[in-house]
Amino acid sequence: MTNGNFYVVLLLHLVCFIHSYAAVDISSTSVCFGDTTHFFNQSNIPKTQLVEWDLNNDGFFDDAIGETATRVFPQADTFEVRIKITDSLGNEFFSSSPHLVVVFPLPAAMFLVRDTCLGQVTSFVNTSSISDGTLLSYQWDFDANGTVDATTLNALKQYNAAGSFTLQLKATSIQNCSSKMLRTIVIRAKPFADFAFQANCAGNASVLVNKSAPLSGILTQNIWNLGDGVLSFNSDSVFHTFSTAGSFNVKLSTVNSNGCVDSITKSLSVNDKISYSFSFSNGQMFEHGKSTEVTVTGNFSSITWADNSSTDSKRVINQAGDYSFTMMDNNGCFATDNFSLQTVTPADTTLKKANDFLTPNGDGKNDFLHFTNLERYSNCALQVYDTRGFEVFNAADYKNDWSGSSNNAGTYYYLLKCSGQNVIKGNTNLIK
Repeated sequence: MTNGNFYVVLLLHLVCFIHSYAAVDISSTSVCFGDTTHFFNQSNIPKTQLVEWDLNNDGFFDDAIGETATRVFPQADTFEVRIKITDSLGNEFFSSSPHLVVVFPLPAAMFLVRDTCLGQVTSFVNTSSISDGTLLSYQWDFDANGTVDATTLNALKQYNAAGSFTLQLKATSIQNCSSKMLRTIVIRAKPFADFAFQANCAGNASVLVNKSAPLSGILTQNIWNLGDGVLSFNSDSVFHTFSTAGSFNVKLSTVNSNGCVDSITKSLSVNDKISYSFSFSNGQMFEHGKSTEVTVTGNFSSITWADNSSTDSKRVINQAGDYSFTMMDNNGCFATDNFSLQTVTPADTTLKKANDFLTPNGDGKNDFLHFTNLERYSNCALQVYDTRGFEVFNAADYKNDWSGSSNNAGTYYYLLKCSGQNVIKGNTNLIK
């Protein structure tokens, strides 16, 4: 073998040795969708002269040149990347298999929340998701000041002031890919509920004065729970009569045009009603010219008559009419009542003969010798005589029942004597 042939063979063996030990390799960074992936040539090709990259897997090494390359991939997925290396002798080297690049998906940070009223708990409902279904972690920042306030799936927050607040939710995947959602909510001002009242008494109207303020908008509704089972829907003052004494928890709930509610409860003491009665010495109907004394008794401290004629609980009245009076006790309780008085003309009770003649024919008129008011007297004895002086009728207890039907027509004389009364004498004509 000549020396020339020897060197040719040696060169061929050297080339084969270099190819057998040449390694084409790529390293890259792990990224989330939207971030830039950095590629690095990790090949051990001696005397590398040119590095060319196929970053979009189209078979052409025309996307980048150099030891490093970068690319922002259009979506979250797994991508194939290849490299071609040319050494100083013009030899080309390729990777035996593509380099796989994983671009991790971003979570979609989302949540639901409604504007609420001051004093209410605001509820945040997490609706975040990620396309590969992996687990997510969360960071809530209720006032977007950079401080994490909660790390739960859903969150609750009670704001201590009304106004607009910007909050943020950050969702992070297990690959540390994250996204944020910012949202502004409004915490509406609630009204200020208050009322004043004056302690009163059972049976009297208690006044409850609404002193509420809307603080924002206007008051649209007020609901009174008066503590005795009665509800009142009134935007102004309430007049209510409690039927019994005691302590009642009165609650006022007021609503403003924001739809926000505030309530207040106060204890209202109701005193016993005045207990009283009245009586009359001579009744409520008495004879004209006489009088009756009215006496009012009870647990009151003062009494006033409507006609301003007296402030005494006893009063003598001699006139018919309608009278009213008002009583008040030391608690400020009052009661009013009234009554009517009537006077009558005294009845004529004189015992006297009513008819001057008798006609006992059964027609109901003058059939008997009748004495007016006879029933008011006792032991009335009647004797009847004819014109000759003969007694024709005698009754120890006369009852207006002598008709003379068994006697002849003519004039008859009578004597009527009742206990304690003078004798009544007279005559009557019997007509047949």
